[in-house]
Amino acid sequence: MDGDRAELGPCGPVVRAAFPAIVGSGIVGVGGIMNATDAVEFILAGASAIQIGCANFVKPAAAMEVLDGLKEYCVEHNFSSLRRLVGALEIN
Repeated sequence: MDGDRAELGPCGPVVRAAFPAIVGSGIVGVGGIMNATDAVEFILAGASAIQIGCANFVKPAAAMEVLDGLKEYCVEHNFSSLRRLVGALEIN
C-alpha cells in the first residue's frame, strides 16, 4: 500500500473468462458475476456456488438482484429448484 492507494489485482469481468475456482469436490463460480445471467452461466456449467465481489461495489444490491434473477430463471425455465440447474448445460 502506497499512501492512501491500495494495490489491487484483476477483478470483475476480466477474471470471469479465466476460470472458475475449484474447491474440494464442488465448483465455485468466481470472477465477473455482475448479474443473474452471469450467475446462470456458471451454474449451468456446474458451479454449485457463486461469488459476487466487484458487483457489490458497483451496486450494493447486486447480490439480492442476482438471487431474484436466479429465482425468475428457474420459474421461466421450469426448474423446480436451483439445485436442478447445477450442471444442466447440454452441449450438442
